[in-house]
Amino acid sequence: MNKTTKLTIILLSTLIYVFSVLLVQTGAEPVGATVSNISTVSQVATAGDRDDNGGTITTINVNVSQQNYAWKAYVGNITGTLSLDDANGYTIYEWSLTQSNLSGEIYATRYSSLSWTDIACANSTIIAAEQTAVNMSVTDGDNINATFSKEKHPTFIVAGETLANSSCPVFYTYYNGTSQADAESSKFPEIIIQNSEERLVYVTKLEKDVAAYTVNSTGQNHTYDFQFLVADDDRAGQITTYYFYAELDS
Repeated sequence: MNKTTKLTIILLSTLIYVFSVLLVQTGAEPVGATVSNISTVSQVATAGDRDDNGGTITTINVNVSQQNYAWKAYVGNITGTLSLDDANGYTIYEWSLTQSNLSGEIYATRYSSLSWTDIACANSTIIAAEQTAVNMSVTDGDNINATFSKEKHPTFIVAGETLANSSCPVFYTYYNGTSQADAESSKFPEIIIQNSEERLVYVTKLEKDVAAYTVNSTGQNHTYDFQFLVADDDRAGQITTYYFYAELDS
């Protein structure tokens, strides 16, 4: 195995409301992470208006940027430790990790427990099943297949399994306020994988406090360790719960 990672506690700060993760596992595989919410934001649209005289015919062009309720984003930072624990959670020793030596991956899935065996890139059957689960049609222009349509990504190592570079469905969120090239060197690569239970998992690499998708009111970049998207059921009243895992490299 290429990783000897044992993570007991990880805190993620996120821009979308939700949950704490349930599991603490041992061994060279991702473990459940504790999630703390910092803020949840969304666009507030302002309606355009006109004051035209009666008895007139006015030609107008309308431009709309519609918020996409079929997806939601998580961005934030991570802290953690490497430790040796027994089955009761007692620690015999713990190693602190600093920003300079922090690396690994963040995972999100609809499942509260996962087997980390037979890890592979998500195939078309698994993707189709996931789209159905979140009320996406095969013809939707923003479904999972259409979104994860890029070709290039760096090598990922998940629970000791190597996923070769540019072998999985991948896409890139915006970096420094702009879209990114389809290149292995681009920031925040996100891929989708599957396990022995045929469950889909979203994966993104941890960065080290890099410029994120936006800038603040003074023109300075926000910086984060991760940012990624997950699909959501866009029907009224439906919210898809996600569980978070993380794997730190030693």
